[in-house]
Amino acid sequence: MIENNIEKFKILLIDDDLLVSQVIYNILTNAGFKNILAASSGEEALTLLKKHKFNIIILDLALKDISGIVILKSIKKYKESINKAADVIILTGHPSVRTCRISFKLGAFDYISKPVKINDFLLLISEIISRDRSELF
Repeated sequence: MIENNIEKFKILLIDDDLLVSQVIYNILTNAGFKNILAASSGEEALTLLKKHKFNIIILDLALKDISGIVILKSIKKYKESINKAADVIILTGHPSVRTCRISFKLGAFDYISKPVKINDFLLLISEIISRDRSELF
């Protein structure tokens, strides 16, 4: 399902629920991804976004310290310099039409609710990496 060269993809996983983070991390590593960084707070995520170039960012909207929408606004800002090729997947345990619309308006690639369905999640990741990605690396 997932293409070759996925080892090159750098993924940032932002979720303050350690169980959810571990499940998603395991899904990604079992699919062959090797370059995954995790942030358990908004502050930690912002620090990582300033230091690294990511291809995929998985962002929980309900972080304890900073709203995921605020993080998404920062990602949009950083996309102009550091993270040009980053696709953001919004992850939420409390989906709403309002946050979905805001997320897409701010440039999210997709918006999915918890609990994550493994096959659907991997199809979404596969869709991201199969697009023309000349600016990725």
